[in-house]
Amino acid sequence: MFYVMKSIWKQGRFAMLAMGALPLYSLTNVFWMAQFGTVEMAATAIFFPLLLLFAASGTLWGMGGNILQQRYRSQADSPEPARIVNTTWIGGTLTLLALLASGELLLTYLLPLLGATVETTTLASAYGRIYIVAAFLHGWNLLMQNILSGKGLANSATRIMTVTLLLGTLLSPLPIFIFSAGPLGAAKVFFAVSLLGTVLLLWQLRQARLLPDSLTAIDIVTVKQLLSIGWRPFSLQGMGALVLAVTNSVVAWYGLIPIAAVSVVMRHVALVTMLTLGLSKGYAKLLASHLQQGNQHSARKLTRTAMVTMSLLVIMLGTGIMFASPAIIAAFIDIPQAISFASVGMKLVFASVLLAGIDSVITHHFQLTGKSKRLFAPRFILQGLLYFPLIPVFIAYGGILGIPAAIMATKMLSTLGSLYVWCKNR
Repeated sequence: MFYVMKSIWKQGRFAMLAMGALPLYSLTNVFWMAQFGTVEMAATAIFFPLLLLFAASGTLWGMGGNILQQRYRSQADSPEPARIVNTTWIGGTLTLLALLASGELLLTYLLPLLGATVETTTLASAYGRIYIVAAFLHGWNLLMQNILSGKGLANSATRIMTVTLLLGTLLSPLPIFIFSAGPLGAAKVFFAVSLLGTVLLLWQLRQARLLPDSLTAIDIVTVKQLLSIGWRPFSLQGMGALVLAVTNSVVAWYGLIPIAAVSVVMRHVALVTMLTLGLSKGYAKLLASHLQQGNQHSARKLTRTAMVTMSLLVIMLGTGIMFASPAIIAAFIDIPQAISFASVGMKLVFASVLLAGIDSVITHHFQLTGKSKRLFAPRFILQGLLYFPLIPVFIAYGGILGIPAAIMATKMLSTLGSLYVWCKNR
């Protein structure tokens, strides 16, 4: 068992770092904004749903391009890979450009929906103009990363994304404090590191001869194939963005301090969730090897061990954060009201995150066995659609604490639904 745990760690540690880079950057950004005050923190924290939406749009096209390329990778003379790359690149780029234009044009109307208040609207508007462009570049980078992964260049593409985000995490204080750029400096750092990633990925695409020959080289049949693969992950990620946006807008009814407090809680949740999902990719690599060898008994044993391993990781991280939640919140917002609300809210949300280890193993198991479609409905309904009618019910009984309680309930139900599907189909 301990040998398997060590193997999962060895295979998944780089993916763990790669997937944790973005939430770590986001959490660091919230910390630096907290040094200015509650208004600045609340004004800049509300845009994370937009970043998730741009990322989902990049995945919508990119995941299909990745998978379809791999099907034809062994056929050197086939015209299909070029057609797939051209359609993926053009379709994804046009979708992201449309989203960018909509975001910039409609930002004034989007701000209240994202959770902006009268006190934060001016700063949020200026910050959002820069942030949306950076989010567009991030989504475009994910699109190009998937194209490169389909060509067998996943490691180099992932390194570019990881290194640029970690660089942004380390350098973010410089323009904010040293060069006196203030809160807008954080958005400029995100734009700069995203642009650096874009330049490096475009260079990588050019070296691999994966840039489209013509901007009109798009194939309708291929479009249907790409979207038939990408619409489910897009729907799940898009629903996650909508849930977070609704959470922000509802919390905004209670004032600036709760907005700032919720941003701290949700960034910690995102960090632990993505670290867990990243490490579980080590399990996915080992499982793929067992399945290729046709060793079903070893695959089942590996899955059970992985569930224990991932659960132990999440329980250690989760319980540590839960017990230290007052001190963690105080490091961001040293206000008694925020500490009281956010520490209880963090305990509620992390109670559901304790099951994320099992959920991550189930995710990779179904992806590798070609059954991932079966997880879509329970996750989309239980963690997404169910959240909206639950919010008013939980708020009616628990006040503002009803919001994290609703998040906890839907996350737990979603994981239990996934576990039920896994038990039924294993």
